[in-house]
Amino acid sequence: MRPQRGRRTGLVLAATAAAALAAATLTTAASGAAADEGCAVDYRVVSSWGSGFQASVSITAAEAVSGWDLAWQFSGDTTVTSAWNVDWSQSGGAFSGTDVGWNGSIAAGQTREVFGFIGSGSTETPTGITLNGVACGESAPTDPPTTGEPTDPPT
Repeated sequence: MRPQRGRRTGLVLAATAAAALAAATLTTAASGAAADEGCAVDYRVVSSWGSGFQASVSITAAEAVSGWDLAWQFSGDTTVTSAWNVDWSQSGGAFSGTDVGWNGSIAAGQTREVFGFIGSGSTETPTGITLNGVACGESAPTDPPTTGEPTDPPT
């Protein structure tokens, strides 16, 4: 009986591994679809109390990122009081944070939670979010295509 039990356990493990691989593939495909615009930053308030809150920040990148620098503008009087997994600074409402080495790589199409923080003030999502100097949802500026001589617009 033992050999059958071992074989059955092996089959169960193989089936479990195959299911996990299929789930990972679906997750990767879903993440990749969200990254088609160039990048996305998910700023999520995890919990809040009185005038304080905890937030988590994730990045989805269409192209591989090797080192990240995030910047944004908080509204009102929002301040970061402590943070983890990020080298950060804040001046007025302007926040900037960079990776701490081990969390700097993000594969193409991957979503990665990169840091968290404790803040005070408004929990409103910040504006003007940039990743490595480029506004998220936009690609780097390029020269306009040349098509030859301009044509007169239709009348």
